[in-house]
Amino acid sequence: MLKRTQNKPDKICKGGSHLTSLKSREPIHKLQARLIEQENQNKHLKKELAELEASQKKFFRLFDEAPAAYFTLDVKGQIIDLNQAAADLLGTPKETLLHTCFDRFVVPDARQRFKIYIHEAFQQAIQRTCEVELFIENSISIAVKLTSRICLDTNLSFPQLNMIITDVSRLKFENAKHYKNARFFQGILDSIQDDIMIVDSDGNIILTNYWLELKYSQHMPLRGKKFNQVFCRQNKPDSDCPIIETISNGDVHSKIISQTDKEGKDTWSQLTAFPLTGSNRQLVGTVVYSKDITELKKAEMLLKESEARYRQILDHAPAGILEIDYSTGSLTSVNDVMCKLSGYSREELLAIPAINLLAPESRPIFKDRLHRIAKDLPVKEIVEYKIKKKDGSFIWVLLNARFLKKDDKISGATVVIHDITRRKKAEELARYKELFDNVAEKVVIFNRSGKIIEFNNIALEQSGYLREELLNHSYKDFICKDQIILVDHALTKIHQSRQARFEVELQLKNETTILHAISARLVSYQGRICLLCVARDISDAKLMQDTLIRSERLAATGQLAASIAHEINSPLQGIAALLNVIKNSHSSDTELNKNISLIKDAFSSIRNTVKNLLDLNRPGRELKQPTDINSVISGTVQLVRSHLKNSKVLVKQNLSKDLPKIIISPQKLGQVFLNLINNSVEAITGISSKNFNKLKQQNFFGGEITITTSREKHNIVIRFSDNGPGIPAEDMEHIFDPFYTRKKAMGMGIGLSICYGIIEEHNGTITAQNGAQGGAVFNITLPLEKKEERSTL
Repeated sequence: MLKRTQNKPDKICKGGSHLTSLKSREPIHKLQARLIEQENQNKHLKKELAELEASQKKFFRLFDEAPAAYFTLDVKGQIIDLNQAAADLLGTPKETLLHTCFDRFVVPDARQRFKIYIHEAFQQAIQRTCEVELFIENSISIAVKLTSRICLDTNLSFPQLNMIITDVSRLKFENAKHYKNARFFQGILDSIQDDIMIVDSDGNIILTNYWLELKYSQHMPLRGKKFNQVFCRQNKPDSDCPIIETISNGDVHSKIISQTDKEGKDTWSQLTAFPLTGSNRQLVGTVVYSKDITELKKAEMLLKESEARYRQILDHAPAGILEIDYSTGSLTSVNDVMCKLSGYSREELLAIPAINLLAPESRPIFKDRLHRIAKDLPVKEIVEYKIKKKDGSFIWVLLNARFLKKDDKISGATVVIHDITRRKKAEELARYKELFDNVAEKVVIFNRSGKIIEFNNIALEQSGYLREELLNHSYKDFICKDQIILVDHALTKIHQSRQARFEVELQLKNETTILHAISARLVSYQGRICLLCVARDISDAKLMQDTLIRSERLAATGQLAASIAHEINSPLQGIAALLNVIKNSHSSDTELNKNISLIKDAFSSIRNTVKNLLDLNRPGRELKQPTDINSVISGTVQLVRSHLKNSKVLVKQNLSKDLPKIIISPQKLGQVFLNLINNSVEAITGISSKNFNKLKQQNFFGGEITITTSREKHNIVIRFSDNGPGIPAEDMEHIFDPFYTRKKAMGMGIGLSICYGIIEEHNGTITAQNGAQGGAVFNITLPLEKKEERSTL
């Protein structure tokens, strides 16, 4: 029993050893399975990493070869990042531009507007645009368009302004080539939602992206810390750490490590270290890429997001972008903006040869460029083309091409297209506007409702209005009320025959009226039917015409007077001779001789009247001498004092005492004054001087004539005014015409025409108007100095 008892334990031990062996093998199998699974995950991670690297290269290529200038400014407006295209645009090396205030390149007139634009851009985190002029090399200025958006650099905790500059002056528009600045690279790193940092050769973190800071930073930035303190949570890194290995041998090393984030959660990451070399090709550190593989799907989402961002940047660029294969002449890629510009879909554009998009007149230019490119001759990168849209309409575009080479030969081109149709139309309108403003006559355009919509500079200046005031007026605001019917009739004719000519008086802002000849016609302006009116001032021509007509009438009057004088003088000479014979024959008859003297005096009066009629046809033969005009007026009033007394008309004389003597004919001027006084008496009483006795049978009282003299500059002004009924409006234009009268039997209508001729002989003027308080007003202006010397007889 004892032996059996002693042997059992041996069997039990052997059995136990077998169980122990089985139990020890089970973790090994699990570990092997785990290693196999981990190896599969590593392969998948390497594949994802390769795709991500390809996406990054594609993304870098997009920005490096983008044909636009990019700047990054801080809140003070200093340049903290830019690409090569930006440096080429300003004609200054990139290193010189860094930390330079951007506004030093802005022309002085636009600096204040640029500062306001920068301030508003930082205040409002939305995309903003602005156009300014910049100084480039050799003090040349170019017009550029700024497109900006705010981005937040979380590592530095201050906002930055990313700004795209487009040359819109066509003086210089070169493609940007490289984006190597650290600030811009920082923005790219921040757009990648994985952990990235740069470690120097001593293991210190010198650069991180936003996601790494978010994941591991508590409150202090990670820059300056040891990488092992962040990732491994230990003072010394492991010997197989990929970062240490890359620093040691300069190769790429990768390792899956266990990490704990700032919230204390354990995560697994694929840590890959890439060598970082300096300008002397010596190793200066490593670029560490850490991918969180606990959520494998994030890598797929990151790839899709990167592709979407690439397409979004391409499609939402502020210009059309396309790629051309020069071997076939076909399009290989287009963005949405190009589709909108052309009216074609993406599929339709890719199926159309590039030359078919051009207008017929632009195709020879395109073919010549291809010919020069084939012969490796220089060509302009920026040209203007006319593109034919799908609907048959045409637009003007500014084409900027960047040629792609393969085996030292041009294989294709990346083309940026800007729509400049509005600018071309604006240039064309500017040419027409210049012609429009330089027309010597007033030109005004009215819409269908009669409102002013356009006018030239001459029309604006002569109207007396401001530009804003003139645009609010209708054509009726410039036309006298009594002529609106005439204009409406002309407008009806214009709508029937599309054009018309008429004369109308236009009223200016200062309420003066000027006679104009209007030439109007219907035109198409800004897509609408409008009325184009050309107005020419014909007031001077009309005055000359009226003066010529009056002169011709006076000449006719003179000829008639000469004829009448000749017919009267012959009988008068015979009668005078007979009277002398009778007087000599009856010299002793005192009573007869007295009567004969009276008859001879009457004949002398008739002869003087005939002489005055002859003087109308040969003016200037009377004696002129220095005369006091006030004395002539006083003498004339004294001559008719009895007539004025019987007519119950009072004459007031307001004569200036400081008037100099002037060279005139006192007899002629006395005749003018006498005629004006008699006309006023007849107008006031309604009865001629020959029938003044009829006033005894009337109850009339209160007539008044005022004669005023004054000196105005180099002229003497004589004014006759009365309180009579005034001059009818229909007679105002004809009162100085010969033989025009309303007196019927009371006059022949030559009195005022004779006065007009006498004043004209003295180089003066006589005008008539109605007074503000009623009655007629005659103004006579005589110059102090004669304009020409005449012989006196």
